[in-house]
Amino acid sequence: MEFRSIPKPIASEDIELVNGEKFINDFDSFCNLEDANKRLPSIRKTGEAARFLFSPTQCKEFVSKLVKEIEKEETVSIKVIAIQQLIYFIEKCHSENINLYNELYGLMKELVKDETEEIALAAKDVMKKLGEYLNEDKEIEEYLDQVDSLIGNVDGFISSIGLDLLNYFAAKSSKENVKKFIFNRLKKMSQSIQFIMRKGAVTTFPAILSNIEEEDIPEVLSIFDELSKDSVYSVRKTCVVVLNQILNIFTNNKPKVLEYIIQFIEDNSRYVRFQVIVNFGKFIQFIGKDLINQKIIDFFNNNCGNEADSEQQYYAAYYFVTLIQTIGGNQWNLVADSFSKLALSIHVGNEITMSYLIPALDKYLQDYEEIQEISMMHVVDFIPILGQEKSVTIITLLQKSVQSPDWRIRKSIAKQLGLLAQSTPMYSSYVEEICVALLIDNVNKVRRAAAKRMGEVINAFLTCGYVGASSLIQKLTDMSKDPMKVRRVDFVTVATSLFVALPPDQFNPYILPSLELASKDKVSEIRIAVATNIKKVMEKHEHYNDEIKKLSEQLKQDEDVDVKFIMENGPIELFKRKKTITPVVEDPCERIVSFEGFGRK
Repeated sequence: MEFRSIPKPIASEDIELVNGEKFINDFDSFCNLEDANKRLPSIRKTGEAARFLFSPTQCKEFVSKLVKEIEKEETVSIKVIAIQQLIYFIEKCHSENINLYNELYGLMKELVKDETEEIALAAKDVMKKLGEYLNEDKEIEEYLDQVDSLIGNVDGFISSIGLDLLNYFAAKSSKENVKKFIFNRLKKMSQSIQFIMRKGAVTTFPAILSNIEEEDIPEVLSIFDELSKDSVYSVRKTCVVVLNQILNIFTNNKPKVLEYIIQFIEDNSRYVRFQVIVNFGKFIQFIGKDLINQKIIDFFNNNCGNEADSEQQYYAAYYFVTLIQTIGGNQWNLVADSFSKLALSIHVGNEITMSYLIPALDKYLQDYEEIQEISMMHVVDFIPILGQEKSVTIITLLQKSVQSPDWRIRKSIAKQLGLLAQSTPMYSSYVEEICVALLIDNVNKVRRAAAKRMGEVINAFLTCGYVGASSLIQKLTDMSKDPMKVRRVDFVTVATSLFVALPPDQFNPYILPSLELASKDKVSEIRIAVATNIKKVMEKHEHYNDEIKKLSEQLKQDEDVDVKFIMENGPIELFKRKKTITPVVEDPCERIVSFEGFGRK
């Protein structure tokens, strides 16, 4: 009798995270594999081993193995991953006050200058972590000397790494170390013959000022003051950028910020002046209305003119509102000349809005379709500023736009019907005409947008005592008997909007009978619409009462299986895209469901 031979165990394809000793013993064999794909998992898991398996002592012992692997590894991706794992070893050893500086510094100071950017960036992160935990003066001095050499490197990429390391050290190290080691370096950098060193010194101010004692701030700012007058425009330009980042330091000395701004806007370099307009908004908000003088206004106006390039005009337009809000609408005459080239804010007052905005809107409505659509998106917002008597201009504009061939413009108006009715009680009859026109629009999305706002419109009409409100309600309820199916579907959306907006004593006598009629419609699509809105909106609303419950019970007995399913399980989400953004303030009208080509299998 022959027995089958017992198969030999198949070697594991990956190193196991069982215990520290086993991991250390297995590591060498896995790292010696020729196949890079088989070496990678063992390298990647060293970080997990450091966090969960190794003691701090084992971490220090294992680092020497990992360093050797990094030195001999030729595959860039594996080398980068191996370098990244060192951060976990540094953190674990630091928890027991074990320093890995001697083990890692020599290798990292070379790798941080590697020709391969991925390797240099990974080494930079390790250098950051090493610098964060340094305590010995000798090590700190050596570390910062290396950082200085990196900053002064002619290779811009390596220089940026050095600046990043210096900023990180200044922000993370103790205040004593910053004063002891950074202050002198900052002075030397600010006096260097290399402009790149002086420029680098400027970029360190935010980190240094955030991590020093208050009594040391004047000493650092004196260096900033010298650099702001540097002979090289690039250094001065960087000072403008950094000034924006350290404004909080000047909270009790705002005139000094004004002095810097005037100095920069009078600079000979257009690049320095450009940085002022880029940061203009924060500057003027910080110094406030009382310190804004004619030089600043003139500088802003110059950036609006034809002699300015498109980027300058872009930032001037962007900060136009900020400037007006800071100096006040009563100072409009200071910037009136710039208006024709820039956009107008709605916050400047009704006289200016009437004189400038309406003509501008007329021009925009004759522009490309995209410009027309954007112009109409918030046009009703101007009515509260103009006042009711002058708002007839806006209503006339809307009446023309309702006849626009572009359905998106009509949809934009439909979305604003609620606010329009609330803002113009004197012109309710004209608003009613606009509502009716949009409710019978030939584009479903326009009708749907208008239908969702009917609750707000009727509520506004009833509140202001408009006599035509009952007539409009009758027109809305007549939609439930319209021979056209789409009108009856739209009525369900209208009815749900009215349910949300009106109290039961107004909804039940006038709207509910027509909704009951829709719930018995011979076309199942209308009954599905009623069922969906009951389940999705009405049952969750405070107005939900016995009358709606009766309607709900009736639909549960409907002969259509989809209607029954909706009443038992909730709406069928057949064609609805998944929402990715949740609005901060929920609009009840947005929950109202309307149907466009609802299909069933």
